[in-house]
Amino acid sequence: MAMLNGYDDRTDIGFGFRTDAEIAYDYRDRSQQQRLIQQRCGDLGWKVPAMLASVAGDDDFYFDRINQIRMPCWSRGRVVLVGDAGYCVSPLAGLGGSMAIIGAGRLAAALERYPDDHASAFRHYEDELRPFVEQIQQRAADEGMSTMCPADEAELAARDREIAAGHMGW
Repeated sequence: MAMLNGYDDRTDIGFGFRTDAEIAYDYRDRSQQQRLIQQRCGDLGWKVPAMLASVAGDDDFYFDRINQIRMPCWSRGRVVLVGDAGYCVSPLAGLGGSMAIIGAGRLAAALERYPDDHASAFRHYEDELRPFVEQIQQRAADEGMSTMCPADEAELAARDREIAAGHMGW
C-alpha cells in the first residue's frame, strides 16, 4: 500500500504491507527498514518510485508495525487510561482521535456521577465503554487490514466493490 496525504505546505508519504509472521529487523537501522519497504513496495507503479526516492533522503522517516492495545484493565489506583493509552484500536480504524474524545467524555461523566469515589467512577467508565471499544477493535482487526493492505487481487477487488457500493462504514 502506498499513500500520499497532502496538506497546505507538505505531503506525508506512507507505505504499508502485510506479512504472515513477524519480521526480524533492527529498529535502529533506518537503511535496513527502507530496504524492506523498497523490497515490498518497489514494483507498485503509480507514483511509488518517486515516493521511495523521497523516503530515502528523509530525516523524518519512521518504520514500525501496526499495533492494537488491548489492556485487561484501564485503571490502577488513581491512574486511569484514556484513548490510545488504554485502547488504541489501531491506525487501520482511523478512529484514534474520536475514541479519545469519546473516552474522555465517558470518564468525565463517570467522575461526575461518582465525585467522591474514583474507584467506582473508573469502574463505571470502563464497564460502560469497553463493549464499544472491543467492537471497534475487532472490526479493525477483521476488516482494517484487508481494507488498507489487501493480501491479493481478490481481496483488493472485494474491497474496491465495497467502496464503490458505499458500504465502507469507517
